[in-house]
Amino acid sequence: MLPWFAPLRRTVGRWFLLALLGVLAPAAFGAPAERVVIVSLDGARPDALQRARVPVMRQLWESGAHSWTAHAVLPSVTLPNHASMVTGLLPAGHGITWNDYKPRRGTLSVPTIFSVAREAGLRVALFAGKTKFRHLVAKDTLTRFSIPGVSAREIGAAATAYYRRYRPQLLFVHFPDPDSAGHFWGWMSAAQMRALADCDAAVGRLTAAIRSAGDWERTLFLITSDHGGHGRGHGSARAVDQLIPWIAAGGAARPHTDLRVEISTCDTAATVLFALGLPLPSGCQGRPVVEALASPGDVHGVPKRSPALSQPESPGPIGGTMGSPSTRAGVVPKAFGTGPDGSGTGDCSGAAPGAARSKERVAQETGFVPRINR
Repeated sequence: MLPWFAPLRRTVGRWFLLALLGVLAPAAFGAPAERVVIVSLDGARPDALQRARVPVMRQLWESGAHSWTAHAVLPSVTLPNHASMVTGLLPAGHGITWNDYKPRRGTLSVPTIFSVAREAGLRVALFAGKTKFRHLVAKDTLTRFSIPGVSAREIGAAATAYYRRYRPQLLFVHFPDPDSAGHFWGWMSAAQMRALADCDAAVGRLTAAIRSAGDWERTLFLITSDHGGHGRGHGSARAVDQLIPWIAAGGAARPHTDLRVEISTCDTAATVLFALGLPLPSGCQGRPVVEALASPGDVHGVPKRSPALSQPESPGPIGGTMGSPSTRAGVVPKAFGTGPDGSGTGDCSGAAPGAARSKERVAQETGFVPRINR
């Protein structure tokens, strides 16, 4: 053997072992899941999801754990809520209070589910449909970041192809379709129902890829949203804007469970890290939803959760109640057009009450181009 070969072999072997431990650590140390996939349905109200023709997602929530009374943080708009979804912090904590792409403002400067997972050696990917998601991605926190299109069909195809090839341990997929349809044609419109059906088809292809890889039984598959909406806008503290679906499926989820505990967008981040056996960053305001996990593992030190919000703000199709906003939701900045009663304007731009953004402005902001008869 050449004299330089033995040290080289030891070095290569050591790095290989570290890499292998990075991949297998969650399973080896008894974490509830080997992989976590998060699907964010932008602008999807719980009652919209229940009304739409979504056979794949319906099977997931019926066979897994679900809540129709989870809530967004305030303001109930896309960027602050997705920042809370990946940091476990309210907007005052993570600092993102705006809702459009502002390159000069940079990226999140606090730990995220992406940065924690990357530090643990996991493969992490984000596929999104809006440019402003760049604010969520700090340097070296993702293995792959892509904005492959503005539709669930395009984004889902890219995410599914990536999963088939690389099988990431943490995958975040954002579908903008329900929000885009809501701003164009209105929340709960037939067009929004079709947008949710498109998302369902994309979810079906992604879950099929996970099952085909043999990963489903050790995967936590989360489906949620960033906000609801009414009319052709959102942004208020009203239940129609603030309530979101929260679904946990896959082999790592507790089967056939109606989650009757309070759930905030911040809790998604905490649940993701807890499920992967990774530490929650100091100051994390989210709490793991251990009630949604099939084998929650060590729950020592996890705070007990409050019961689900049950006092109705107004009658609604979500199990007969729309719920009340949570005290853990944060505060709506006046810039988002809310009045002293928190009723909001229905538009996140601060326009006059009842106003909605023009279709041209929505197209400019989201890149969404409607199909004929949609």
